[in-house]
Amino acid sequence: MTAHVLKGADGLNRRAFSADDIRRMTQAGILAETDQFELVEGELIEMAAEGFAHDRLKMALGRFFIRSLSDDFYVAVECTLELDKLTLVEPDLMICRDRAVTRSADGYLAVPPSEILLLIEVSVSSLPFDRVRKGALYARFGIEDYWIVDVNRRRTFVHREPVAGLYTDIREIAADAEVRPSAPPLSQVAFRLDTFE
Repeated sequence: MTAHVLKGADGLNRRAFSADDIRRMTQAGILAETDQFELVEGELIEMAAEGFAHDRLKMALGRFFIRSLSDDFYVAVECTLELDKLTLVEPDLMICRDRAVTRSADGYLAVPPSEILLLIEVSVSSLPFDRVRKGALYARFGIEDYWIVDVNRRRTFVHREPVAGLYTDIREIAADAEVRPSAPPLSQVAFRLDTFE
């Protein structure tokens, strides 16, 4: 087994975990399936519970996309998505073509990043993390359309055109303005955030 190493903020090396390590720790009972964490480039990050407002908006958006799209599309609400061997994330919504999804026996989804049509994070307390760390991560993987829905200020940050690990087109969309995915298969679906009260 190869042990990956990360350089910590203090300059010291840390052992990086892999998706397989997480699987083994879950099977051994070290981590529970209900534990809230993400594996970001080998670093295990505990995620705070977001609460009722987050869950209500996440579920409303999920219902909206499921009702608006045909069965050719896979709409995942808070799925565990394996982007590579060192990265397991749980976006609040992920949309791709159904044929692009590979499901593992332990419930993880593997979707080639180029096949992901839209990723959405619904943010209450995690806005800085979603904007900076997740934004850089998703841009590095080439996710073409990444949105952050800010529950507190009722706005959506739309990130597009990833280049060299950064999004070159970031727009803030007000709650009363229409937001529409950029991928042609989804471009007929649009909504205003203020309709999800």
